[in-house]
Amino acid sequence: MNQVTSAYIKIALAMAIVGSSVVFGKLIISSFPVFLASELRFIIATIILIILLLRQEKKFPYIGFKDLMIFFLQAFTGVFLFNIFMLYGLKFTTAIEAGIITSTLPAVIGLVSFLFLKEKLTIKKDWELYLR
Repeated sequence: MNQVTSAYIKIALAMAIVGSSVVFGKLIISSFPVFLASELRFIIATIILIILLLRQEKKFPYIGFKDLMIFFLQAFTGVFLFNIFMLYGLKFTTAIEAGIITSTLPAVIGLVSFLFLKEKLTIKKDWELYLR
């Protein structure tokens, strides 16, 4: 199997896992409070990621304070708050509707980048980045 095919398979698997998180989130919040459900997800993910890190790298890498703060802000806004808002939103909608809503996220990010950050969006530029 060549690298491109392998990359597409890995991307498809990653998206299937991410997409299934909405469905599992709906099932979990029917039994647990939102913050407890979120905490359980993060604990399980942390354990798995630490095992993979130690298996791959054999030790914890040194991370400077500035990088640590950037990682914290990214994790807080891009992972923690996203999951909390998604789980709270799932209380008021179905998993299918939530999946459709969250799938619009890339388009919304592109639109916000265009409107507020004044980024230029061109089909050629965007497709070149997508196909790399």
